[in-house]
Amino acid sequence: MAEYRRPSDDEHDDDHEPPRGALMITLGFLLALSILWMQVYLTLLNNGGIPAS
Repeated sequence: MAEYRRPSDDEHDDDHEPPRGALMITLGFLLALSILWMQVYLTLLNNGGIPAS
């Protein structure tokens, strides 16, 4: 019976980079969210803040 080899025993196991798609999507989302909130904050600062009711 053939001996079982783990995938970590292969020499070509480390010649590819790990997937980064989810990280890039998350970082892009956080960047867009930060830009939008900064726009809201600067608009409020420019207009004198939240009006008192």
